[in-house]
Amino acid sequence: MLRNRGFGIGVDLELVSRFERLRKTDPLIKKMFTSQEIAYCFTKRKPAQHLAARFAAKEAAMKALRGRFTPLDYNKIEVRSTSGAPTLSINIRKYRDYEAHVSLSHVKDYALAFVLVQKPIV
Repeated sequence: MLRNRGFGIGVDLELVSRFERLRKTDPLIKKMFTSQEIAYCFTKRKPAQHLAARFAAKEAAMKALRGRFTPLDYNKIEVRSTSGAPTLSINIRKYRDYEAHVSLSHVKDYALAFVLVQKPIV
């Protein structure tokens, strides 16, 4: 087993149906997603697919950081979709300098995220 504290990987698969009843104003959605993520997802024709993909990314990021953090708030991990490929931001002081890479995919029933986090080389 390769053990390297310089990086971590995580993957998560979510059922889109778990997110279909969520609305912008639900208290639960505000706990799981940032305001920018909510705004982005609800501009899409099928917001549940985009919400599920972002939640999968947050779960995958937590797995990638396993053993190196205390339980965190989902809002401190944000998927940004400004142009082209999505990016992942981990807004926790301890991980501020880490590089995070994310790949998202979704189809009718499932959303998948793969995350790689790297410790900066100093």
